[in-house]
Amino acid sequence: MRNFRIPKEIRFPGGYVVKVVQLPTREFRKESGSTKEHKAATDMGDMIYLDMGRTLPQRRADFIHEVLHNALDWQTQAFDLTGVDAKG
Repeated sequence: MRNFRIPKEIRFPGGYVVKVVQLPTREFRKESGSTKEHKAATDMGDMIYLDMGRTLPQRRADFIHEVLHNALDWQTQAFDLTGVDAKG
């Protein structure tokens, strides 16, 4: 992925915004409350935390992983799927 930059926020249709924060490892662990390399914090507002102690390719993979989680959260919110069973 040439010239792929991790954005500071992601905007989904309908006004669903997710902030992206890259922090040094010590701050990452303190802020996110996690020892994982990445974390989506929906309980603290919609944010993705990334550990800058990891290499750029690793952070890119972490970012994409969390964006996919957020896309599902957006889908649930946008289409009000909270009461729909898995069979649709």
